[in-house]
Amino acid sequence: MEFMALQIDSAPGVLVNQILRRITTGELPPGTCLPSQRALAKMLGVGLGTLREAIKVLTVMGHLKVIRGRGTFVCEAISPSGLSERSTAHRAQPGAPELFQAVSLFDLLQSREIIECGAARLAAQVSCSTGIARLQELGARMTSRPGDIATYYRNDFDFHRRVAEATNNRAVIEMVELLVNRIRRRLDFMNDALGISMPLNIHSCVRSARKVIACIAAGEGASAFQEMAGHLGVVRLQLDRVFSARERGGYRSISPGAARGARKEGR
Repeated sequence: MEFMALQIDSAPGVLVNQILRRITTGELPPGTCLPSQRALAKMLGVGLGTLREAIKVLTVMGHLKVIRGRGTFVCEAISPSGLSERSTAHRAQPGAPELFQAVSLFDLLQSREIIECGAARLAAQVSCSTGIARLQELGARMTSRPGDIATYYRNDFDFHRRVAEATNNRAVIEMVELLVNRIRRRLDFMNDALGISMPLNIHSCVRSARKVIACIAAGEGASAFQEMAGHLGVVRLQLDRVFSARERGGYRSISPGAARGARKEGR
């Protein structure tokens, strides 16, 4: 099995297309076990992170399956006739760019959970009266009014920054600022595909942010950690639904109607 080395500026999108082409032409038949990720990355001349991102996308698309302890395998062929449920779902699913957005956002969310939940706990333990007052002032003006999406996002970004500032830890502040800026670049996908800007989602985010602030003010570190997880969980819930829907046989975006009727919960 041979693969052409990729130009760095074309990865990981070209990598997905190259592997997908070999699968659809039968060069990589169902049941084929790909080389180890480290070996395959070396063959392709790409970084291990790039390869893993491509494998995640191909897994979500239903072409690959990763079995822990065994390897990465090519899934059963998708019938071009379109008679099976799987082929129908395959035609309905989005292209690689949108899936890259979902996978990238999922990885970013994991980073936020690790850093920002811990930041909330630390803020509850060490924050001074000034830091708490700044959080409470922001909480008082956070709004979930319909149609006021720009104000919601501005306040939400400030909320995450002020929680970080309340830790009095420069490294935490810088990391949270980096994460907030990266999330800002994904707002279109979050709104269009996940429905994060729908009224119920905004209401859940504002309510959970105020709970985080209350826990920090009360010095309750463990509760602040959990409430921040719930705040970030609004996005995770929608991402989980996207991926679980794809595993059941087809990708679906969270439409405005579905978002209004969906039950919101935090992890």
